[in-house]
Amino acid sequence: MKLRSFAFAVVPAAAAFSYTLPARADDAPARVYVHVRDAPPELVIEEWGAVWEIACKGECDRALDVDGTYRMSGAGIRASKPFQLAAENGNVVLDFQKRSSRGFSAGVALTVTGATFLATGLAVGIGSLFLAMNAGGFADGVIAAVGGLAAAGSTVIGLATLIPGLVLMANNPASKVTNDNDLIRPVVPFGDARATPPAPRFASIPIFSTSF
Repeated sequence: MKLRSFAFAVVPAAAAFSYTLPARADDAPARVYVHVRDAPPELVIEEWGAVWEIACKGECDRALDVDGTYRMSGAGIRASKPFQLAAENGNVVLDFQKRSSRGFSAGVALTVTGATFLATGLAVGIGSLFLAMNAGGFADGVIAAVGGLAAAGSTVIGLATLIPGLVLMANNPASKVTNDNDLIRPVVPFGDARATPPAPRFASIPIFSTSF
């Protein structure tokens, strides 16, 4: 009778095929239930991965990872500074102070416009004074008068746009996220360290071979 032989070998899984183990229950990140009080409907909470991705919208009302990095933003809303959840479990109620991105942009535009008019007024005033000093006679008075009026007008327009622009910028900084129990913490400094995914884990799996 012909004898049959059996051989058994155990090789690392990486030598034959790769298999990423699912995370164990004790490896899963802690999660907390997040609610944003009186949130505007356009509000979104974004989580940082390789890019900012939407985690929830409006009042949120869902569980989020405590080790995630988040910010609040939305259409027409100045994004908040990045933050993390300091709680390990339970519920976290967040308050959101909305700031307008449109108001801030308008403030920047008015400030730049005002500064341009002020600089123009200063340049016209100095230039007209220089020309008047070198013109002599009747011309110097005309040049000085015209230059003075142009400089004054430009200065008035500059101040009339610069001041409101600064006010709009000051009133619309980054939106603010707060919690009554200090269950959030700012992320300083903030970078893209989370953009790199963790290396996959591999296991050794028995591979059986037979010969007849």
